[in-house]
Amino acid sequence: MTSIGDQSTSCLNFLVQDGVSVANRETTYTRATERYESKDILQVLDNRVSCSEMVINHEVWSNFEWVKDSIEQLGSIAISFAKDGTTWGIREFITM
Repeated sequence: MTSIGDQSTSCLNFLVQDGVSVANRETTYTRATERYESKDILQVLDNRVSCSEMVINHEVWSNFEWVKDSIEQLGSIAISFAKDGTTWGIREFITM
């Protein structure tokens, strides 16, 4: 059977260890902040996934624009051929 004093000591030890753990995390964050000289840099590092997604979305949009422009150009060429009375099939048109 444990005494009330032993239980109190055990609880106090747990609280001290938990407090030390929190203090260590705060110290680590403070050192990182001092090392990078600004919390803004840490915020950018925290947002790096969002930045990656934004770059990927921009690249996808650029590719889409290229495809859209190519389709419009092919449409213009097809209209020109139709005005000239050219009746080529699509295979002949692509291989020209």
